[in-house]
Amino acid sequence: MDARDPDPPQRLQRALMLTCAAVVVGVVAHLLGGGSVEPVAVAAAFPVLLGLSWPLTHRERGWLPIAGAQLAGQQVVHTLLASATDVAAPGPPVDAFVYGHVLAAVLVAVCLRRGEQRVWALARRAAHILALLWRRVLDLLSLGEPPRPHEVRPTPPTLPVPRPPLLRHAVVRRGPPVHV
Repeated sequence: MDARDPDPPQRLQRALMLTCAAVVVGVVAHLLGGGSVEPVAVAAAFPVLLGLSWPLTHRERGWLPIAGAQLAGQQVVHTLLASATDVAAPGPPVDAFVYGHVLAAVLVAVCLRRGEQRVWALARRAAHILALLWRRVLDLLSLGEPPRPHEVRPTPPTLPVPRPPLLRHAVVRRGPPVHV
């Protein structure tokens, strides 16, 4: 088992975390912008975002790709919610809207990345422990003659290399002799 290649249930959990975070932030942003929320649009957002986030979960990601996925997911949710309502409600200025989405995407990405680091560290530790246990079980189950220890040839004795005595006071004069 390779800890960097999660099985499908782990991938599904990670894709659901990305999806849920984007849907919640997208719905809250849409409500704060003065829009209304249609349950059908929210229900449609889940499978769409789950399908979009699934390819991102095959390996560990940094916070920047996670933030980009969050920002794109929030935009998908907002677009679905806006298309579900016929009346365009007046909202905050576009700059505030964009900055709010970027800030939310960065904050969510930082939180998800911290969780991602911990999950991957746990998976690596679990894989290492399972490998050690499996090796121990195989060692215990070996029914043949126990392996002989490798014979170590004695190394010939080495004589210490004599070192010149260290001078306490040494004068070093370099260069040609000087005639006065």
